[in-house]
Amino acid sequence: MVAVSSQPKLFRFEGDPAIADSPYVPVLLIKKGEREALERIDVGTRDAITPWLRVVPPELARQDGREAPPDEIKRIARATGDYAVYLDVVGTPTRQSSAPKLRHAFVADVYDAALEVDLPFMPVYAFGRMDLLATVAGYESPALGAAVLVRAGATMMYGTRSLQEELRAQVISLGILPGRLDVMIDFGFIQPGTSDPRSALRLARSVGDAVPWRSIIVSGNSVPNSFAGDIPDDALGWIDRRERPLFDALQAGMERRLRFSDGAVQHEVPPRAGFAPKMRAHVRYTLGDYLYVSRGGLPLGEIPRDDWPSEYMAVARRLVDELPSLGRDCCWGDRFVLSLADGTRPARSQHLMRAAATCHHLAVVSREQARPTSRVPARSVVRSDAIVGATRP
Repeated sequence: MVAVSSQPKLFRFEGDPAIADSPYVPVLLIKKGEREALERIDVGTRDAITPWLRVVPPELARQDGREAPPDEIKRIARATGDYAVYLDVVGTPTRQSSAPKLRHAFVADVYDAALEVDLPFMPVYAFGRMDLLATVAGYESPALGAAVLVRAGATMMYGTRSLQEELRAQVISLGILPGRLDVMIDFGFIQPGTSDPRSALRLARSVGDAVPWRSIIVSGNSVPNSFAGDIPDDALGWIDRRERPLFDALQAGMERRLRFSDGAVQHEVPPRAGFAPKMRAHVRYTLGDYLYVSRGGLPLGEIPRDDWPSEYMAVARRLVDELPSLGRDCCWGDRFVLSLADGTRPARSQHLMRAAATCHHLAVVSREQARPTSRVPARSVVRSDAIVGATRP
């Protein structure tokens, strides 16, 4: 397959081809908070993960025109070093159904930018985007191969048999041997109350049996678009990490070892760039089966900017007081939250909260996937003046 790059490099920095053995493949948006988390993770966490990096669509990133973000790609390359990543240009969901599909020129620009800064990456082909077959194939890594993304919503029109046939046909057209391809089955946001995994298992088996993939990644996301409906103002609460039981059920129903993936602490649809005046200060913290969230009482838009550090200190202190397991020995993310709580480090930006939460989450989940962990029961939802939720058994 002839490369379609308009700026081909003579040499390409490849990275370690053992990436298909990493048990954890976190889906991370190419945003400042996630990038700062990657800069601060420890070596053990870094060795246990292969990030699946998704470009934020231009209409959400507020970019002029539809140009690729070369500066952010350059920062990602510095953060990840010689560790390989999946680079997914078109797989990020968007809340705007009318948004135009990203075309060859944008995808090629992103991959050219990655080549220019020697980012070792595997390009991602999104099932159903046959207009991008040649584009993605042209950037296949000689050492690392590539990947295929199958979103559950994109398979609704196919029966089990026809899905296998269509997926097999697209892989053949891609022109990359299946043994050099990883596949991600992305179930997207898992609605609360979803407990029957049978339809998910049918899809996973159908995709897994379509071709002899190098590895199979199962991804899901339980972080809501907004915490307002789940966590009261001025309170500490939790949401279930529903992707965990889904993955366990699929692994129990499939003979082949699967690789775990989630969206870390971010909803699958990225927020629009810029300040959101109605957002509350909040801190997220992954523990066991739950993602804990400590939320402030007032929108940041109603608080003088000079008072933001006090608001962030209050939400961090509530988290530290109610979760004694939060300690200094985990990672930079824990130490950051502790410094917020005791007032030694003021905060005036939510992206730092996302960086700290993501850093902690990556460390926790990489350890979970390396060895079984005991389940941690959820605590009460705690408000400064009252208990507003029941303790779970």
